[in-house]
Amino acid sequence: MRTGFLLALLLAAPAFAQDVTPALRRLLGAIDTPPTRAQLVEAGGRDTAMTLRALASSGREPTGLRRAALSALGHFDEPATRATLAQLTRDAAPLVRKAAVATLGFLVGRGLDAALLQALVDEAPLVRRAAIVAVARSPEPEVRAALERRWAVESDAETRALLGQALGR
Repeated sequence: MRTGFLLALLLAAPAFAQDVTPALRRLLGAIDTPPTRAQLVEAGGRDTAMTLRALASSGREPTGLRRAALSALGHFDEPATRATLAQLTRDAAPLVRKAAVATLGFLVGRGLDAALLQALVDEAPLVRRAAIVAVARSPEPEVRAALERRWAVESDAETRALLGQALGR
Protein backbone atom coordinates (compact mmCIF):
# COMPACT_ATOMS: atom_id res chain seq x y z
CA MET A 1 0.00 0.00 0.00
CA ARG A 2 2.75 2.44 0.99
CA THR A 3 4.74 1.63 -2.17
CA GLY A 4 1.67 2.30 -4.29
CA PHE A 5 1.22 5.69 -2.67
CA LEU A 6 4.84 6.65 -3.29
CA LEU A 7 4.60 5.46 -6.89
CA ALA A 8 1.47 7.56 -7.42
CA LEU A 9 3.28 10.60 -6.02
CA LEU A 10 6.24 10.07 -8.33
CA LEU A 11 4.01 9.61 -11.38
CA ALA A 12 2.15 12.82 -10.57
CA ALA A 13 5.41 14.74 -10.11
CA PRO A 14 5.74 16.21 -13.63
CA ALA A 15 2.27 17.75 -13.53
CA PHE A 16 2.79 19.06 -10.01
CA ALA A 17 6.12 20.65 -10.96
CA GLN A 18 4.33 23.02 -13.30
CA ASP A 19 2.67 24.65 -10.28
CA VAL A 20 5.94 25.71 -8.66
CA THR A 21 5.57 29.22 -7.38
CA PRO A 22 7.74 31.90 -8.99
CA ALA A 23 9.09 32.78 -5.54
CA LEU A 24 10.32 29.20 -5.00
CA ARG A 25 11.88 29.13 -8.48
CA ARG A 26 13.71 32.40 -7.76
CA LEU A 27 14.90 31.11 -4.39
CA LEU A 28 16.23 27.90 -5.95
CA GLY A 29 17.88 29.85 -8.75
CA ALA A 30 19.84 32.11 -6.38
CA ILE A 31 23.49 31.14 -6.53
CA ASP A 32 24.87 33.19 -3.65
CA THR A 33 23.62 31.19 -0.65
CA PRO A 34 21.54 28.03 -0.27
CA PRO A 35 18.04 28.68 1.07
CA THR A 36 17.07 27.71 4.60
CA ARG A 37 14.10 25.49 5.33
CA ALA A 38 12.15 28.53 6.57
CA GLN A 39 12.82 30.40 3.33
CA LEU A 40 11.78 27.39 1.27
CA VAL A 41 8.53 26.94 3.18
CA GLU A 42 7.76 30.65 2.99
CA ALA A 43 8.22 30.60 -0.78
CA GLY A 44 6.65 27.21 -1.44
CA GLY A 45 3.86 26.95 1.10
CA ARG A 46 2.80 23.91 3.09
CA ASP A 47 3.51 21.49 0.23
CA THR A 48 7.09 22.64 -0.27
CA ALA A 49 8.66 19.19 0.09
CA MET A 50 6.20 17.69 -2.40
CA THR A 51 6.84 20.55 -4.80
CA LEU A 52 10.61 20.11 -4.51
CA ARG A 53 10.29 16.36 -5.11
CA ALA A 54 8.18 17.00 -8.19
CA LEU A 55 10.57 19.63 -9.49
CA ALA A 56 13.60 17.39 -8.96
CA SER A 57 11.84 14.50 -10.74
CA SER A 58 10.70 16.53 -13.74
CA GLY A 59 12.72 15.81 -16.85
CA ARG A 60 11.32 18.99 -18.42
CA GLU A 61 13.09 21.28 -15.97
CA PRO A 62 16.67 22.52 -16.47
CA THR A 63 19.30 20.36 -14.78
CA GLY A 64 20.50 23.27 -12.63
CA LEU A 65 17.03 23.83 -11.19
CA ARG A 66 16.57 20.10 -10.58
CA ARG A 67 19.93 19.99 -8.76
CA ALA A 68 18.93 22.97 -6.60
CA ALA A 69 15.65 21.25 -5.72
CA LEU A 70 17.54 18.07 -4.80
CA SER A 71 19.87 20.00 -2.55
CA ALA A 72 16.93 21.79 -0.91
CA LEU A 73 15.31 18.43 -0.20
CA GLY A 74 18.02 17.93 2.41
CA HIS A 75 15.81 20.08 4.66
CA PHE A 76 12.90 17.63 4.37
CA ASP A 77 13.85 14.21 5.73
CA GLU A 78 10.68 12.24 4.97
CA PRO A 79 10.11 8.76 3.54
CA ALA A 80 8.78 10.23 0.28
CA THR A 81 11.88 12.41 -0.02
CA ARG A 82 14.19 9.44 0.51
CA ALA A 83 12.24 7.43 -2.09
CA THR A 84 12.54 10.26 -4.61
CA LEU A 85 16.25 10.64 -3.95
CA ALA A 86 16.82 6.90 -4.32
CA GLN A 87 14.93 6.90 -7.63
CA LEU A 88 16.91 9.89 -8.92
CA THR A 89 20.24 8.18 -8.25
CA ARG A 90 19.36 6.40 -11.52
CA ASP A 91 18.35 9.52 -13.50
CA ALA A 92 19.64 9.96 -17.06
CA ALA A 93 21.57 13.14 -16.16
CA PRO A 94 24.83 12.51 -14.27
CA LEU A 95 24.63 15.88 -12.48
CA VAL A 96 21.16 15.00 -11.20
CA ARG A 97 22.39 11.57 -10.05
CA LYS A 98 25.30 13.22 -8.24
CA ALA A 99 23.00 15.69 -6.46
CA ALA A 100 20.60 12.90 -5.49
CA VAL A 101 23.46 10.80 -4.09
CA ALA A 102 24.91 13.74 -2.14
CA THR A 103 21.55 14.68 -0.60
CA LEU A 104 20.64 11.08 0.18
CA GLY A 105 24.03 10.66 1.84
CA PHE A 106 23.35 13.75 3.92
CA LEU A 107 19.96 12.43 5.04
CA VAL A 108 21.13 8.90 5.69
CA GLY A 109 24.00 10.15 7.85
CA ARG A 110 25.61 7.15 9.51
CA GLY A 111 23.00 4.75 8.17
CA LEU A 112 23.16 2.92 4.91
CA ASP A 113 21.03 3.02 1.79
CA ALA A 114 21.20 0.49 -1.04
CA ALA A 115 20.98 3.31 -3.60
CA LEU A 116 24.25 4.75 -2.26
CA LEU A 117 26.05 1.43 -2.58
CA GLN A 118 24.70 1.08 -6.12
CA ALA A 119 26.01 4.57 -6.95
CA LEU A 120 29.53 3.32 -6.23
CA VAL A 121 29.39 1.52 -9.59
CA ASP A 122 27.78 4.37 -11.56
CA GLU A 123 29.25 4.98 -15.02
CA ALA A 124 30.04 8.62 -14.19
CA PRO A 125 33.09 9.24 -11.98
CA LEU A 126 31.47 12.34 -10.42
CA VAL A 127 28.57 10.19 -9.19
CA ARG A 128 30.95 7.55 -7.85
CA ARG A 129 32.89 10.25 -5.99
CA ALA A 130 29.68 11.59 -4.41
CA ALA A 131 28.79 8.04 -3.35
CA ILE A 132 32.22 7.52 -1.79
CA VAL A 133 31.83 10.69 0.26
CA ALA A 134 28.29 9.67 1.23
CA VAL A 135 29.24 6.22 2.55
CA ALA A 136 32.88 6.60 3.62
CA ARG A 137 32.13 7.26 7.30
CA SER A 138 29.76 4.35 7.68
CA PRO A 139 30.98 1.67 10.09
CA GLU A 140 29.04 -1.03 8.21
CA PRO A 141 31.26 -3.91 7.00
CA GLU A 142 29.42 -4.04 3.68
CA VAL A 143 30.49 -0.45 2.96
CA ARG A 144 34.16 -1.33 3.46
CA ALA A 145 33.71 -4.37 1.18
CA ALA A 146 31.98 -2.25 -1.50
CA LEU A 147 34.76 0.35 -1.36
CA GLU A 148 37.39 -2.40 -1.66
CA ARG A 149 35.60 -3.85 -4.71
CA ARG A 150 35.52 -0.39 -6.28
CA TRP A 151 39.22 0.14 -5.50
CA ALA A 152 40.10 -3.03 -7.42
CA VAL A 153 38.50 -1.78 -10.67
CA GLU A 154 38.58 2.04 -10.46
CA SER A 155 40.40 3.67 -13.37
CA ASP A 156 39.59 7.36 -12.78
CA ALA A 157 42.56 8.91 -10.94
CA GLU A 158 40.56 11.43 -8.89
CA THR A 159 38.03 8.81 -7.84
CA ARG A 160 40.80 6.36 -6.99
CA ALA A 161 42.49 8.99 -4.79
CA LEU A 162 39.21 9.59 -2.94
CA LEU A 163 38.78 5.84 -2.51
CA GLY A 164 42.30 5.64 -1.11
CA GLN A 165 41.42 8.27 1.48
CA ALA A 166 38.21 6.47 2.40
CA LEU A 167 40.09 3.20 2.79
CA GLY A 168 42.96 4.77 4.72
CA ARG A 169 45.60 4.09 2.06
